Amino acid sequence: MTTRRRSLGTGLLAFALCALVFSSAGLFSQEPPKAPAGKPAVEAVKGEVHPAPMSPKERSRVTVFLAWTWLTLGVLLYLLTLKIREADRVYRTGLFRTTEAEKEPPKH
Repeated sequence: MTTRRRSLGTGLLAFALCALVFSSAGLFSQEPPKAPAGKPAVEAVKGEVHPAPMSPKERSRVTVFLAWTWLTLGVLLYLLTLKIREADRVYRTGLFRTTEAEKEPPKH
């Protein structure tokens, strides 16, 4: 009974702490500086607006990020398959079964 109360109390404490942090986040948010009353904050540009040309370094950033992301996913999937193979191998040994009838490892 005390573990249920303890987990309920811990959950309520965590909820209250999160509510306090997220409700106070608005107090510390930064507001943009206000423009003087006589001038508009942003002047309107007439005609089409074209982005500035990108340097080769800026162009390669997206490619490098995507390559790093896919490489990371590949490594993690490889490690996951290794873990699954090891878990299957341990399961096939039959060491963790509880009943007497299931002591033999399964036939392949």
